[in-house]
Amino acid sequence: NRRIPLTILREVSLRSSVSLTPNKICGYHGKEIRLPEEINPKLSEFLGYIIADGNLKRASFSIRFYNSSQELLNRFIELSKILFDIDPYIYKHPKSNSYIAQIDCEALFDLLVSLGIPYSQKAKNAAVPECILKSSDEVIASFIGAYIACDGNLDKKGKRIEIYSASKKILIQINFLLLRLGIISILYKERKDGTFRMTINSIGDLEKNLKRINIIGKKKITERDFKDKKSYFLDAIKIPSCLRALLLEKSNLNYLQKEGIYAASYCYSKKQRIGVDTIFKIVEKLSKINQVSEEVKTLINLLENIFFDEITEKRVMLREKDVYDIQIPFLHNFVGGNGVLILHNTVVLHEFAKWSDSDLVVYVAAGERGNEVADLLLTLPKLKDPRTDKPLMEKTVVIANASNMPVAAREASIYTGITIGEYFRDMGYSVALMADSTSRWAEALREISGRLEEMPGEEGYPAYLATRLAEFYERAGKVVCLGSNQRSGTLTVMGAVSPPGGDLSDPVVQNTLRVVKVFWGLDDKLASSRHFPAVNWLNSYSLYHENIKKFLTENISEQYIRLRIEAMRLLEQESELMEIARLVGVETLSLSDRLILEIARMIREDFLHQNAFHEVDTYTSLVKQYRMLKLIIDFYRKAEQMLKENRTLKDILQLPARQKIARTKYIPENKLDEFDEIEKMIRG
Repeated sequence: NRRIPLTILREVSLRSSVSLTPNKICGYHGKEIRLPEEINPKLSEFLGYIIADGNLKRASFSIRFYNSSQELLNRFIELSKILFDIDPYIYKHPKSNSYIAQIDCEALFDLLVSLGIPYSQKAKNAAVPECILKSSDEVIASFIGAYIACDGNLDKKGKRIEIYSASKKILIQINFLLLRLGIISILYKERKDGTFRMTINSIGDLEKNLKRINIIGKKKITERDFKDKKSYFLDAIKIPSCLRALLLEKSNLNYLQKEGIYAASYCYSKKQRIGVDTIFKIVEKLSKINQVSEEVKTLINLLENIFFDEITEKRVMLREKDVYDIQIPFLHNFVGGNGVLILHNTVVLHEFAKWSDSDLVVYVAAGERGNEVADLLLTLPKLKDPRTDKPLMEKTVVIANASNMPVAAREASIYTGITIGEYFRDMGYSVALMADSTSRWAEALREISGRLEEMPGEEGYPAYLATRLAEFYERAGKVVCLGSNQRSGTLTVMGAVSPPGGDLSDPVVQNTLRVVKVFWGLDDKLASSRHFPAVNWLNSYSLYHENIKKFLTENISEQYIRLRIEAMRLLEQESELMEIARLVGVETLSLSDRLILEIARMIREDFLHQNAFHEVDTYTSLVKQYRMLKLIIDFYRKAEQMLKENRTLKDILQLPARQKIARTKYIPENKLDEFDEIEKMIRG
């Protein structure tokens, strides 16, 4: 029955092959408690009660749980007995109607502190224990259910759950944990009393989500209260004034009521929120009796471009700063803090692999993270080759050298990939090689050079970095294969460079730009504004214009080069005008300058913006690109002419042809004759 300190037990386990796991622990002068074997749902529920309505008193090593619900008190006592084999005692709070369940135990106190339960200023320092953040969905649901049962309330209308806390950190963590369970919540700014508020507005049935987080205790948040209630959605906006004006007319309200739409509630306040689907239904009905204004039609066109992504997976990576990795269908967004930071370039490389005129694809993952390589191997078999309709994996060679592999393997991966590409090129195939990323390959090169004690160059890279990069890219090109003058093969190399912090002065970037003639600069600001592909048109360039000029002139149109130059001029002018507008405002610009801003926006949104997952917009032929760009430039010239005729800019921007141009990206390749009709509308 002798007791030994846990530190000695740990040292014995480390220095021997014997695993010594205690099943009971105690303090120096206290009760003995059972030690839970793992973080299970019952333990997480117990921690949820402590975090929400409990506190720790260091002077007496006591754990107290305050609540007026007898059901929750009984549950706390039950969990204490099951988990730790200890019985709390209950007494009434001297100044309120609530009861207190108290445990005086030094061992349990130390255990809870080690799990991250604060014992001083708990209200402001409360946080979800790290062990819960790393646990399964079942454990997380049990913790959140206990926390909301104590600190959650229904709002006055009974439509959403509200949580108030002085700790912003715990609400942020619960917000992301709910997201992992597929439940949407909103965190609001700090209130006047120093607390923060969070509401749970679920996409789907609220009762179903309450079952998932297993809320018990408070009568007003039981599942029974949510029966026969409607589902609530987040795609709601404040009711627009133009739509509210229509609904204020009694004739319109009566007509909508006959059609089964009860819209009277949207007339009471300008702050009233209305679902986007409801707006579409109302406008559809009112259009039949010609009661829709031009302003409402413009509103519908805007709302058609708003969409909400369904979140299918969410992970928390605990680093020096927490990173939240959110997975939505077909896309991979890395999210930290309040919004999207960067769109992963895997989507761009997938499109290269799908639509490039190549017989084979060689993908080199040089120093990539293991989860990214795994994602690549899982995604490629699902992608279809548009030419053969077979899985893209059948014509792809993947060289996976993850970041946790030996440095020599990472350094050799680039050469392995280019050698395999040359092998297939010499057989007469067209090969596309993608190296992701050459920056991590260069880091491996720097590490090897350091171990060889070579003289370092700029930023520690070896002095021969530029030579190695040039040798790599110069192995690309077109060759005539040996054995037959009729047979030729090509090898195209695309290298992804990822400098730290996006610094383009990095030696790897600069030495790469000295060799290659094409540069696509991915911009995090474009990705944050959901402009994909996020290629900055002002930073990016190509030096192959003269090489392909003859081909474009003979096979596409003689105007193609001129249209491209005109479009780039407008985009450059837009950048200059936006700098002026930020200082003095858009209204101070002349009408011709404001027209340039609108046309540049059309080029960005209607031509450069492309949806990689739309069956039509995912690929655009050169002929269709020319027709799309020609429509925009023709519209610009027509608009300039109308301005000279003293027509207002508002009238010009409301021309029907402008809306047609915005939808040209969705015209299939076999229906390009529809462009002729739009050209007639512009000329008319």
